[in-house]
Amino acid sequence: MDTEQLKLLFEQHLKPKLAPLEDLRLATLKKKNALVLFVGAFFITVFSGFDSALLLIVLSAIMIYCTVAFKLSWDKYRARYKKHIMSTLLNEINPSLRWHKNKFITQEWFEKSGLYDKKIDSYHGEDLINGELGGFQVEMSELCVSQIFLAEQGGSQRKPIFKGLFLKAQCDMPFSHCSYILPQESSTQGIKEKLFGHLSKTRFGQKVALPENEFSQNFTVISSAPDAILQILTHELMMKLVGYRNQKQSIPLSLSFVDQNVYIAIPESRDLFEPVLNTAVTDFETIEALFQDLVFFTSFLQELGIKSNYSD
Repeated sequence: MDTEQLKLLFEQHLKPKLAPLEDLRLATLKKKNALVLFVGAFFITVFSGFDSALLLIVLSAIMIYCTVAFKLSWDKYRARYKKHIMSTLLNEINPSLRWHKNKFITQEWFEKSGLYDKKIDSYHGEDLINGELGGFQVEMSELCVSQIFLAEQGGSQRKPIFKGLFLKAQCDMPFSHCSYILPQESSTQGIKEKLFGHLSKTRFGQKVALPENEFSQNFTVISSAPDAILQILTHELMMKLVGYRNQKQSIPLSLSFVDQNVYIAIPESRDLFEPVLNTAVTDFETIEALFQDLVFFTSFLQELGIKSNYSD
């Protein structure tokens, strides 16, 4: 679908549904601005040394009220916005795709991928998309995965493990090997970490020897059958992975081939598929950017040239 076709879809189908949400957007924006104002007033009062416990209590109460009011209004706005947008756009990309607002890839599948060897303390997500793409039965969703540990100063801190889009694609036949394509992140890691740091109870195999090139400088490959993964890891696939990494400013993309599934973890710092509160609800550029994200993620397997019927 080109820009003109998307504009036509927007004008005929999306804009009439979205326009009634403009009042809700403006009300939500006002609540956000009020929250920012009172948070600023609170900190100015604290750091100016103004000695009034009553004023601080009042400001704290107002901040709590503004926070709750904003969150309720924002959740309502984004839920209605995405309800109109997601299903319509996904249907244009592929009629088999379905969107589920509050569902996400399960922790069991995330752990089975073997892509992240860390204890998980917090796991949640949203925006599950499933359907058939290029011969794969695909599920993908936003995930936010982290661990919680005690800080030296006391209390606890949250350390991110993964935030972004996680994709599981079921192939026609199971793989005869377990293989992992992982980012070569830190040149300061010791040799032991480079050789064995990625291995875990969910991973099987050895580090695969790769020719010295840009791919081997950015990725490590571990496999229980090196010859088999090298048949999948063509020069074209290597260059596409490197190109994507460079395009996304060294975002550490990861892939694995385990049992009957291909897993792809695509880190993203931003929240995906969300409305922009400061922009009019009927702004076409916002819809276009969201559509481009959906096209990118749903076509990622095909763009990489990964097939659903490898016979290894």
